Amino acid sequence: MTPRLHVLISGGGISGLSLALLSARMGIKCSVVERHVVGSYKSIGGGLGLWPASMQVLPADIRDELVQTGRWMNTAGFADSNGQLLARPDQPAFAERFPVLCIERQNLLLLLKKYLSLHADGQVTFHENATIETYNTTANGVTATLSTGEIIHADILVAADGINSVIRPREVTPQNMGYTYYRANVDVINANSAWHEFSFEAWGASCKDAGLPLRFGFVSLKFPTVFWFLAVPTKNSPIKPQSGHVSVLEEKDKKLLVDMVSAWRSPNGLPIADLIAATPEILRTDIFKIPNVSSFSWSLQGGRVLLMGDAAHATAPNIAQGAGLCIEDAAVLSKLLSLLPPGPDITPAMLENLAKQYERERKPRAATVQLVADSVALVGQQTGILATLRDWTMKFSLRWVSKLHTQIFESVVAYSLGATSKSASWISPSSQISLLDRVLPAEEVKQLQDHVRRFKTGCFVARRGSGTVNVELSNHTIGRIVASLIGLPKEMNDAQFRASVSQMDTKTLSQVWTRVFGVGGTDQTSYSTTHSVTRDKMLTEGVGGILDPYLKILYSVSVRESGKVLVHESKGIELCGVRFKTNAFSSQWTETATSQGWKFDGKISLGGIGMLMRYHGSFEIDEPGLPSKSRHAIVAGGTGLIGSAVVAELVRRNWRVDVLTRRDPSEFLYAAESAAGVSYLQWDGKTATGWCHAIQDGTVMVNLSGASVASTRWTNKAKTDILQSRLDAIKAFRDAIILRNDVSPTCVQISAAGIAGDSGPDIILDDFPIPTDEKIDQISRFSRFRPQTCKAIEEAAICEISGKVPLTVVRMGHVLSKAGGIFPYFRLAAAARVKRIGCGTQYVPWIHIEDAARGLCTIMENQGQMLRTVNLVAEPTTNEQLLACFGSLRIFSVPESVMKALYGEASCVVLDSERLVPRALENSGFHFEFKTAEDAVRSLL
Repeated sequence: MTPRLHVLISGGGISGLSLALLSARMGIKCSVVERHVVGSYKSIGGGLGLWPASMQVLPADIRDELVQTGRWMNTAGFADSNGQLLARPDQPAFAERFPVLCIERQNLLLLLKKYLSLHADGQVTFHENATIETYNTTANGVTATLSTGEIIHADILVAADGINSVIRPREVTPQNMGYTYYRANVDVINANSAWHEFSFEAWGASCKDAGLPLRFGFVSLKFPTVFWFLAVPTKNSPIKPQSGHVSVLEEKDKKLLVDMVSAWRSPNGLPIADLIAATPEILRTDIFKIPNVSSFSWSLQGGRVLLMGDAAHATAPNIAQGAGLCIEDAAVLSKLLSLLPPGPDITPAMLENLAKQYERERKPRAATVQLVADSVALVGQQTGILATLRDWTMKFSLRWVSKLHTQIFESVVAYSLGATSKSASWISPSSQISLLDRVLPAEEVKQLQDHVRRFKTGCFVARRGSGTVNVELSNHTIGRIVASLIGLPKEMNDAQFRASVSQMDTKTLSQVWTRVFGVGGTDQTSYSTTHSVTRDKMLTEGVGGILDPYLKILYSVSVRESGKVLVHESKGIELCGVRFKTNAFSSQWTETATSQGWKFDGKISLGGIGMLMRYHGSFEIDEPGLPSKSRHAIVAGGTGLIGSAVVAELVRRNWRVDVLTRRDPSEFLYAAESAAGVSYLQWDGKTATGWCHAIQDGTVMVNLSGASVASTRWTNKAKTDILQSRLDAIKAFRDAIILRNDVSPTCVQISAAGIAGDSGPDIILDDFPIPTDEKIDQISRFSRFRPQTCKAIEEAAICEISGKVPLTVVRMGHVLSKAGGIFPYFRLAAAARVKRIGCGTQYVPWIHIEDAARGLCTIMENQGQMLRTVNLVAEPTTNEQLLACFGSLRIFSVPESVMKALYGEASCVVLDSERLVPRALENSGFHFEFKTAEDAVRSLL
């Protein structure tokens, strides 16, 4: 993969290595400057915790190895100095919802460096035993001089050099928090192995000075190593601030620490003083933080220099989230950097947008963690009557209102982790954690059959399949009424159905399952439900229909029979966001794996009535994916109605996709397509600047770009915008092809079915010639603009592109989609009881949105065997026949004169007759999922 960008990273700690690793995986070249040899210094007091938010960011193979080098936190809580518990979460539910991996810092650093060496494909260069002495920025990038005399040129400089960053502005200075940490790693074995049973933090007064509050924390790492810390104030204390931040405690000073906690005990009765006395080396660190993280800019020099990790938001280490914050920073920043073109094409506006989005994403998280960390220290370091009141209140709530106590405890943890209503922690923009991954332990997900697991955990854009279903409804009249009210499907017997599932985005963690029942029959119906996940890891499913957003069923999910059976059992309902646990309603279904899908069997019941619905049948997965991402596409207009569907289909077929968009690419940071590997590149619609570097050998360049033809009345200005926006995009493609004359792409240009103008019942084949000016002049004034525009588009594409690379022109019909195109207008007309618009016999060149995406992808994959021009339409139908598909009582006709009065020239979209047929597409072997207008309309109603 050709590097898109060169990033210079100052600092080879957790922040810098994480950024280098995640950036290199996105094709970004990185140079890491580190004052030491990475991971070479001995870890004396280097225990840290990785919570789900940071673990999900790292590649799966690194996560697996990290688990081998660390230990999941066992039973945890807060205690007083006598070991009596003050706060304790509900175990093991807490550990399932908030698993935290405890590891040594040095092990994480070494593992990150190891994977950089093995998997960075030469994209990362280390400059160890060096620092950045000076740097300067220009319009073309950053030039840095190292302490070794080496000079490095890069596009972006990232300061990941810690709390004492030399790159961060001098006016932003660390704040002394007024206490110091004594910390150490020590091996505990044999008779003292009971230390590994409980992780805790204890609060109390020094045994030598009752007015000196102390906090002692302990966690077990990989056996036999444990990590502990002792927080001691440096104000009004025998411990005074030290000149440097870090020092190794001398043996003669250890006695003071032992005496401070001489009577302290762990929750399981072990003497804390003995643990400290048995520790050979202890590190002292005075605690500082970067204050007011939201009040200063994390970008310098117009966005050429960025701060991350402790350089931007160093926090007190009181809730084990410092390392995780650094990894989260790396996830967001690497994703944003991947949206930039190489140095020469970077504009000031791109840098400004990147910096704003980066701060918008990360500053609130950093501020939250600092707030919670400081609050823990504040509460834990009370003395006198306040400490007594604290201990009494916490012990009382733990004993007498334990449920409320647990809810408060878990809410604080969730808040500190950036929880939302859907997730117990912050979600990475590049997260590929599916709904099933969030409701099931990783071990159970791995048990699933391979094809089931791929389908269930891979639907970030679109997955499809088909099958047969039997639906039985209640014999009880009230039961049938209830089933109808909540939108349950009708009774069916061995009915064919199609199903598709797609994830809305990675932040809402919602999926939409759409099922089309009775495929090909007169009773074809569509049924969609929304699936999501709650913070406490329950799956929710909307009931479908108009109640789908408001009435949801809560399910627990489990894996049985060694991964062959997936079981869903209802645990209540959620109405307008309010949860109810009830035995009056129950729903359950099982999925038993078959060779290519699964068999399903489910039942919904209501107390007093019995069964509302039983459904059972089989489902077969459609898996068209290639063994590797061997094909590449650049899609201009890939965020529009048709473009987004095409991009989703390309991803489903395992293509690598770059989308050209006029919008800020950072808007798509949490798009499901982005999580699936789609890159969004900003362009102006007129030039090759900022994206032509993405063109490679074999790239298929698809031009769907252009101003909307349906968004406004066709004034002279609107008509100019419609045509010129398309001609500008064609010229931009031409310029990009010329600039990248060292590679051989192909091009697909979108035209429209309007090329023939109002042609009555005449059949328009794929090889229909571009009409002459004389022929267009013979067309009615109200109908000329569309053929004139299509003619200009096709001639420009042939003139500017055809002689340089292979070109296919696609004449696309009107797209039927709930989200846009002509479908909403025809649906409105049908609701108004309109039976025809104009004469009604005019042919409408239509195509369902799914077939449009699939058909265009088929053209891209078979471009060499296609004609120069291809009709992308389904079998033609008349205006009156299309309206009849909506099934309502139709009475009125809308005269042509009324349409022209209302919409002017734009009325030709529905009044003109364009009878295009898809011969070339069908001859290529393409199969329409929605061959008739009846099928298409029913699937969208």
